[in-house]
Amino acid sequence: MTQRVIISFVVTLFFATTLFAQAPTGANFSWNPEPKQPLITSMWDYTFLKGNENLFYYFQKNYQGVSQIMEYNAKANKIRNLPLKLKTEGVERDWRLVNTLNDTICIFSSFKNSKKNKYYFFVENVDINKFVLKNNPRMIAEIDYENVKGLKSSDFDLWLSDDEKHILISYTLQSKDGSILRYGFKVLDLQFNEIWKFEDDIPKVQGKWFLYKYIIDHDANVYMTSRAFEDPKDANKHYERSKLYVKLINKDGSTGTNQELSLSGDKFITAQDFHVNEKNELVCIGLYAKKGNESAVGNFSIVCNQGQTSIRSIDSRDFDKSFFTKGMDEKSVQKMEEKIDNDKEFEKDFRYDFGGKIKRKDGGTSHVIQKKKLIITTIYNRQTGKTIFYNFYYDDIIVLTYNAEGKIMWVQKIPQTQRLINSANFYGGYIRNIDQDDRLNFIYNLTSSGITQIRLGSVKKTVCLSLDKDGKESFIELSTGNDGKNFSPLLSTYLGDGKFLVGATDIGFFKTKYRWGVMTLE
Repeated sequence: MTQRVIISFVVTLFFATTLFAQAPTGANFSWNPEPKQPLITSMWDYTFLKGNENLFYYFQKNYQGVSQIMEYNAKANKIRNLPLKLKTEGVERDWRLVNTLNDTICIFSSFKNSKKNKYYFFVENVDINKFVLKNNPRMIAEIDYENVKGLKSSDFDLWLSDDEKHILISYTLQSKDGSILRYGFKVLDLQFNEIWKFEDDIPKVQGKWFLYKYIIDHDANVYMTSRAFEDPKDANKHYERSKLYVKLINKDGSTGTNQELSLSGDKFITAQDFHVNEKNELVCIGLYAKKGNESAVGNFSIVCNQGQTSIRSIDSRDFDKSFFTKGMDEKSVQKMEEKIDNDKEFEKDFRYDFGGKIKRKDGGTSHVIQKKKLIITTIYNRQTGKTIFYNFYYDDIIVLTYNAEGKIMWVQKIPQTQRLINSANFYGGYIRNIDQDDRLNFIYNLTSSGITQIRLGSVKKTVCLSLDKDGKESFIELSTGNDGKNFSPLLSTYLGDGKFLVGATDIGFFKTKYRWGVMTLE
């Protein structure tokens, strides 16, 4: 199983309440009129920034690096777009991240000063009333690379602590082949004031080293997680021949050694995520495979002692056959069982997309994982020239649930097989929430009552699948009343208080119809 290492800004707190105690039996939709401005369907990556059903903001980008912030005013039924073109004294800066902190849309950017051999990292805000950049860039980090030999590129990321009290800005300086030459970070408060900082050359490990994720604990100490592949050719392909590490870096500057995180026997970790629990302990959860192939066959948890990287507890559990065959027809079940019995690979080239930590009332956590991949194909034609196709694959959703001590409670799978090309990506994926009874609700599209099969955007049904606090599922179809427009998870999100912001589209060759509305489960 291939997992592409992606470092991104993740807000791990997702706790909300809804108004019902039983499983949903239906939904109420209220739709706005169709806006007059066209929807830019080439923007295939939408991130909800802030707002409510009357006024909200999305960050949009495509795979050519074009980005903008979109505002939708429901009362005026109007869209406004703000392209991200950032300059300082006439020199263009590279935008790096866009997100919302302190209810303010923040744009993070960098500038490389080749004369001084330095990178500068900035934050600036959007004036919501005028919908323009405030042009108030504030430098919050400065990186000197004068003594870094072989520097070719850089990467900057932003992390928010689980308790939402601290921010971490990280950077890596990389060589031509992508190897990390130097890394560092700065821990800030929510007003971007520096608390402490750290930088270092790469640790001495065998093979190729990848920095995975930073986790800030409640005391502003930092855990650095990484993975090293014995052979550089195995990088992000053969996890059996790699090691997963965690290192504690204290705010007084002291550091520990790289602690390897591993499972017993023939198990090896193939996908993982980290968080800090209520006791301020580092917790690693995820999936594992067994020697001989890369397909995930079980889930695990590793809990470290408070303020340390030494291991307090490990729990793991194999999936049974019914987990793998759920949602399959009889012929597919037979093929899957044969592969499992003969220890053959049954998953290939997918990466696991972790959706963050979901807090539960019982003190435990749930974690939603979806199997994804993107294949880009290019076709050359003498008449039309070069045509690029983006093939989006959204497969099974896996839900892992642990108790307050980090022990496995239950695992569920929501079968999906979504194959989407170009703007049909608007119909893929899901949205979710958790209600006051620790019930998880997933809203997504399918074409049959069993497994989801969407090809080229042919949506037949929108459904809600619910998992109660014990993992037992219920399933209903939703009547959206959207006049031929299909529900779009990409344009939707959970607002809180039982309300979902929902988008719907009808993608045509010459024009795409769309609108937004509000949904509440009943």
